[in-house]
Amino acid sequence: MFFRLVYVAILLSNFSLHVSAEESLLDDDELFTDAYENSAYEDDVSGIDYSVSEGWELADSSPQDSSSGAHTASWFKKIRIGFSGDLSQGQKLEIGRLNFNLKYEDAIWPNAYIKLDTKFTYFHQKDDLAETAGADYGHAKVNDAWFQYSYERCVAKVGYQSLFWGVVEGSYALDIINPLDTTEPLLTDYSELSQSQGLMLVNCYFSDSDFELFYLSDAKIDKYSHKSRTLFDQLESSLNDEWGVRYSYHLEGVDFTLMYAHLYENTPHLKVDLLDPSFLELQSFRYDLIGLSFSWAIERLLIEADLAYKQDQYKNQILVVGQPVDPDDLFEIALGFEYLTSSNHQFSAGVWFFDAREESFDLRPKHSQLWSFSWRKQYLNDSLSLSLLGGWVKRPERFSLTALADYELDDYWMISSSISHVNATQSNHDTQQSLPLTASEFSTQLSVKWQY
Repeated sequence: MFFRLVYVAILLSNFSLHVSAEESLLDDDELFTDAYENSAYEDDVSGIDYSVSEGWELADSSPQDSSSGAHTASWFKKIRIGFSGDLSQGQKLEIGRLNFNLKYEDAIWPNAYIKLDTKFTYFHQKDDLAETAGADYGHAKVNDAWFQYSYERCVAKVGYQSLFWGVVEGSYALDIINPLDTTEPLLTDYSELSQSQGLMLVNCYFSDSDFELFYLSDAKIDKYSHKSRTLFDQLESSLNDEWGVRYSYHLEGVDFTLMYAHLYENTPHLKVDLLDPSFLELQSFRYDLIGLSFSWAIERLLIEADLAYKQDQYKNQILVVGQPVDPDDLFEIALGFEYLTSSNHQFSAGVWFFDAREESFDLRPKHSQLWSFSWRKQYLNDSLSLSLLGGWVKRPERFSLTALADYELDDYWMISSSISHVNATQSNHDTQQSLPLTASEFSTQLSVKWQY
């Protein structure tokens, strides 16, 4: 878990508010509750309208042009393209990227829906990832490429997609189905860090409960780079399937969710041989996850909790050939809240208690915690969005504070700008102790986006 947790700490330097208190009540497992429960929410956080029955009825009742020209024009109208540039400057240029996005989504026939979301990124030679790779390069990424079909109370979705578990944003007690993609900067949305995976997802919705089953044939691990991935590719080719189930029960203002999953560790271990310095190998072990989520809505306040029991967890990040290590069972807890004021100020905070992996060969427990706080408010008829996010990690100790501004110039252009301040520890390798917060760093980021 070490690489994953350290990256979570690093990401705190680029935090901004994730979702509003209202939006957090609507997760991916609630895609079709509108159709069956008359929910007040009409849109999923991705922006897709899943209350499809009414829309399809309107479409069926309207005159249809059967000509190929009209069909082609209708198809092109659903395509969305976008261009964006990202620059981040700290002590040196950290991010220098150009992005091209292509999106398409459509209800191709009653009860069926498709979505495609792809991105191609050019990494400038001064970008941190390009410097590590040794030259500038381009990389294509698929965020979504799935087909969805609904029948009565059940929905099946197959293809590249993300799946989010748990209710406390910013913690990874339960939100571990998706590996992290640490090549992406975190600005406004935690989902940007999730790797899409090819999986099958089935949800069934009832009057006061819902059931979810997922299955993926090839497990993935956290992504740290696009180049020099030989060890990572070898590990992923050796992994097998993952699967899990989730059951939610809904009372008035209260939700309970039970989860079980059979998974691989997202963050691999490094295996070394003290007698052969050239030997390096990555390993990821199977484990079982048992989880419980709880959320309680009290007017404008939402109280959240995630509990996770993880079996067969290894404490050390580094494993040594010939030195067997016994796995342990770990318990993690995350607590949080979200609050929306009458003037639409959105506040949220949370804390995640966990055991971090030990970096050295010492097997002593390494208890840690991550605290986060965020605020968001929209101005100028929602054209200007301001947000603030702070975070503190105990081990390795790190504090960060980020302010972000998003401004929509018109229907096509958007500008984003952020400033971050980070304080982090410096390790004393002689005593294996961490010194007080000493390293301080400021960085700014600017993004310009055009979309049509």
